[in-house]
Amino acid sequence: LGLASLTFSNPYTWELGNRARGELNSLVASTNLIWGIPSFSGALALKSAPKPTIDEVVERELEGQADDRPGSRLMDILSIKWLSDSRRGINPSRHLVPIKDPAGNLIVWENPYARPLVQTYTQARFVANWEQALDALRQGAADHLYVEADPGEFADPNAPAADDEIVLKTLKASDTRYRFVANSEAGFWLFLADTWHPGWRARIDDQPVPVYRAQVLGKAIFVPPGKHGVKIYFRSASFRLGAAISAVALACLLVYAA
Repeated sequence: LGLASLTFSNPYTWELGNRARGELNSLVASTNLIWGIPSFSGALALKSAPKPTIDEVVERELEGQADDRPGSRLMDILSIKWLSDSRRGINPSRHLVPIKDPAGNLIVWENPYARPLVQTYTQARFVANWEQALDALRQGAADHLYVEADPGEFADPNAPAADDEIVLKTLKASDTRYRFVANSEAGFWLFLADTWHPGWRARIDDQPVPVYRAQVLGKAIFVPPGKHGVKIYFRSASFRLGAAISAVALACLLVYAA
């Protein structure tokens, strides 16, 4: 809708390029999805209570207040690869790489220490809420996964496993669905560095398993020892209810029209 006015523009005028560029720059912050570039604040579709606090932490990291631990900052753990230049005039972290256009203007900051979206952990620490997880991560304890769960749910949640014992193959990865084949000798935690929400579901060998909030904002499941097929997908109950109501209403309208 933001580009609808360009539909009626004269295609032969030299001003069309400038107008198109201006319209694209003034679009809402989901433009990055069109380009296939993931971002942190650009398109957070699911509402999350920790998000405002995390924004403040990431902004301080952007200013270089955590430069002593690259790779273990919150923006690294949460796979925040790109940061916009929303606060001009600051002295950014020395670990960020500026991406500029041919004219030398800054487009975006690249974080080369960002971890991948899909991560595996051999150890977990259990916390009561995301505030405790954030405190632990800000203190530099980034070697473990901090999970909001009751440790009593797991027979041996901290069973050690060497990294080379974990085999994880990604079969599908999209905004709402992931599929993996996993194999490990002692079990491990599978962490996705995107937003946790009650609508996320998981299945291991077609058996439902819980999805836990982890690392403040992301989500994780525990994968037991052995070879397994893993599915993590989003299914909104409110969307399904709305779709059912719409289908019933449409059927009633068709019957009335007949």
